[in-house]
Amino acid sequence: MAVVVLSGCLQKKISTSQSLAQTWTEISGKPFCTWDQLLLTMVASHSWATSCFTVISGGIYDLTSRIGKHPGGDKAILASCGKDATGKFDGQHGMDPKKWEFLKQFEIKI
Repeated sequence: MAVVVLSGCLQKKISTSQSLAQTWTEISGKPFCTWDQLLLTMVASHSWATSCFTVISGGIYDLTSRIGKHPGGDKAILASCGKDATGKFDGQHGMDPKKWEFLKQFEIKI
């Protein structure tokens, strides 16, 4: 069973054997809330220097402790707080395995 919770959406248990989008529409009468929308809603509430979450390639990262330590300066991190920063991260770091490995320590498992 999965539980879907999102501001403006109903909280219901949905069987994983059914089409999630179809079931959601049937029980709520509202448009389906995608996983990306769920992530971004949660992350958007952490858009401050004192609580800085970002999404990069579908993962959520708490970069709060990285502010003040990033070689590119605070702006590099602060510009990503509360947002999907996939393009920004990829543009700066590409597929550099060392950067991706370093980023793992900030991942929030949900």
